[in-house]
Amino acid sequence: MHCHRNSGGWPWASTRAHLSGRENGITDLEPVRERFPDVAELLEEPQDGALFELLRKAETIRRPPGDEAFMERIARARGRDSRPGKRGPKPRRERDER
Repeated sequence: MHCHRNSGGWPWASTRAHLSGRENGITDLEPVRERFPDVAELLEEPQDGALFELLRKAETIRRPPGDEAFMERIARARGRDSRPGKRGPKPRRERDER
C-alpha cells in the first residue's frame, strides 16, 4: 500500500502543498521538510500494514497510540489523561461532585 497515489489530488489535503513545496496559506511545510526532505519518496515507500491499522484506529477513537510511558508524557503535557476511562455510567457520588 502506498499513501500518495491519489493524495496530491485532494484539494483539502496538505499533501499537495508538501509535494509541490509551495505554501498554501494553511500548511506549515517546514516541520515536515526538516524530518523528510523528500516527501514524495516518503509517500512512495510501502506502508507497514499493522502500523497503518494502529494509526487508523487511533484516528477513529481520537486517542493517540503509544505505550504506557508515552501516554504518561502526553497526559502531563496536556494536563489530562488521554487513556480511555471506565465504560458505563459514573457512580452517583462521582456525578454529584462535578
